[in-house]
Amino acid sequence: MNDASLPSPTLALAQGTGNQPMTSPASLATTRWLTEGLRAGVFLVPRTAGCAPTALQAAFLTILFFAFETVLARLEVFGPAVFNAQAWLSGWWSWLVFLGAAWWVLPIAIDAPNGHRVSRLAAFFVLSLGAAVPSLAAYGLLQAAFSQRWVVANALSGPSAYWAIYAVFLVWSFGALAVLLRRFIGWSARNAVFMLLMVACTGISIWQLDQRTWQEDYSEQRMLDAAKPRLRLSQQAFEAQQALWQTKVDALAPQREGITDVYGLVFAPYASEDVFKREAALVNSVLDERFDAKGRVLQLLNHGATLQTHLWATPLNIERAINALASKMDLDNDLLVVYLTSHGGS
Repeated sequence: MNDASLPSPTLALAQGTGNQPMTSPASLATTRWLTEGLRAGVFLVPRTAGCAPTALQAAFLTILFFAFETVLARLEVFGPAVFNAQAWLSGWWSWLVFLGAAWWVLPIAIDAPNGHRVSRLAAFFVLSLGAAVPSLAAYGLLQAAFSQRWVVANALSGPSAYWAIYAVFLVWSFGALAVLLRRFIGWSARNAVFMLLMVACTGISIWQLDQRTWQEDYSEQRMLDAAKPRLRLSQQAFEAQQALWQTKVDALAPQREGITDVYGLVFAPYASEDVFKREAALVNSVLDERFDAKGRVLQLLNHGATLQTHLWATPLNIERAINALASKMDLDNDLLVVYLTSHGGS
């Protein structure tokens, strides 16, 4: 016998028994409510017939759910992060819609007193929270595995793969909710309206209100950037560059007779990031050690910390550097390596 042929274990709460008045719903332990909600999340029947949570249980399980969701969202951000209270609160509107729609869809027993209507709503809400946990946990941990670099899967890092994975878990969560709703009150036209409304709320949240509860914390990086030496133009800087230019050109080693010498020009004009400074130093080292170009490389680099040690990377300087290197080379036998590094452009 399959589940569809079994009487719903919670249906008695909604319908009562015959013409007898409905009695006060029984209570269950908080852990039992959590367990039954998790069962609903994997499409199993919640065993809560005739029961409803107390106000304290409902409040505790609600807080527990949102705390779990918040911690899970934190794992999706790699490195330092800050809590965005506005984004966290903005998602609550959909739960208010959920409660209002559930209040509308649940009162199928006309002769039931209002207290039982509240009990049905509380039971359905608490079970719905638990039912959302399995899909939420699976999706959140998968996202965290990529974000925290516990696993590397380049094939799953693109936008198409992200939305495909998101769709799978979205269908899972809606499926669990639909099955719970059917088992709770049976089939009705209101069920379909309720589910369509929940789908619409999710679509609106993704389209217009998709804000992350946790966001990358750039304050430390901003402090580091503020402490970095900056390239400041002044008369002293121009004079130092003129003197440095002559020093660097005079220090270039001449070509050697009978040897194919390698000369190099490294050009790194982007001054705001250290990565180009490091890259320029690495290329210079490779030319020196692997191609015997020591003393035959000019580095043109813009960086706040290299004003006294490196020539500026400007269009005029690259032209002058090529001419200076050409004057030292055997143009028929020697080789000039030009390495340019910067950000790309559209």
